Amino acid sequence: MIDPSNTLLCIFSYNMGPALRTCLQSIRDMCAGFSVVVIDDDSRDAETLKVISEYEDMFVEVFRSTDHKQGRRHGNLYVNIQRMYEYAHTAGWTYLFMIQDDMQFVRPFSNDIRKQYSRLFEDNPSLIQIDPRFLRRGGNYEVLPEQRAYRYNATTSYADAGITNIERLKALKWSFQEGERNNARALTALGCQRVFPFSTIMAQVPFPTVFRRGKRKRSLILLHRGHYRFQYMTEAEIAVMDSRPAEERPYFRTFLKPANMRLSRIVYALRKDSKIHN
Repeated sequence: MIDPSNTLLCIFSYNMGPALRTCLQSIRDMCAGFSVVVIDDDSRDAETLKVISEYEDMFVEVFRSTDHKQGRRHGNLYVNIQRMYEYAHTAGWTYLFMIQDDMQFVRPFSNDIRKQYSRLFEDNPSLIQIDPRFLRRGGNYEVLPEQRAYRYNATTSYADAGITNIERLKALKWSFQEGERNNARALTALGCQRVFPFSTIMAQVPFPTVFRRGKRKRSLILLHRGHYRFQYMTEAEIAVMDSRPAEERPYFRTFLKPANMRLSRIVYALRKDSKIHN
């Protein structure tokens, strides 16, 4: 079963500052007992470095990636994922919970949740990843009634976030490639699968700061990027969500409430779901 004894939480960090603080605080609030590491891709942002220092007592270890990024779109992300995959395997972890620094928990990673996720792995030997993020409207998510789970499509067997089964990947002699799509394509060819669970527990923060090839991506819409988050779900909201029929997909618009927004709520209401997280 997924629990603190076999699951390592790993945050991949680069220049996110306030969003990283939201991420780390949500882990502190929602993931009691779990071991946590962070790998930072040579951030130069002073606030990001300050946040890592402030939360240093949370971490089993802090890794710094100083390899040359060579103009890659996502810097050393895939080098870092491979590094943490090898580290977790060598240290004896069964699962690597990959968390990007623009993500947050919105409800506890509780014993009931862990049982639900563990059953998904137990019932499906081809499953290599559970993606616990709330869904976006507009995606063609297939309902898997027997598993009480969801799948975007049969070729999306991997994402750069989620609970990843290290032992199953090692059995395939797997090494990560450059690019999420390349990894998904190769893992699909090996017969691997990824699903979204019935009870999702995480979300990407609204309107994060976006970096491409090490440079901040500018937005034409004036937003206080990186400073928004979602409210934690109440017990009543969790109960309503978990009592819904499986056919009702867990869209973040349906179940989550944005926090610390004023005029930006108008933009949040009008923009497509796919534009909220980038």
